[in-house]
Amino acid sequence: MEVLRTWNKSTSERVKVQHVYIAIIVVVTVVSGLVSLISPQLGRQFITVAGVALVAFIANALVWALTRVYLLDRLERKRPSGKK
Repeated sequence: MEVLRTWNKSTSERVKVQHVYIAIIVVVTVVSGLVSLISPQLGRQFITVAGVALVAFIANALVWALTRVYLLDRLERKRPSGKK
């Protein structure tokens, strides 16, 4: 439990979301491999879910990077320093 508390305190919300996406992708991929031993069709459906999560992960990372570069960095540069 201490590891989760440390992780919660030391990471930003964006990084937490990215970690959850990666965890979902890994878990669903492993489950897909196990399920495909019994039912290949169902295994392919599971891997499709992992693929959708991967696309969401990439899209989220891209949107955050673009937001950081084109919006947040410019706002920080234009912010007055408070010195006169």
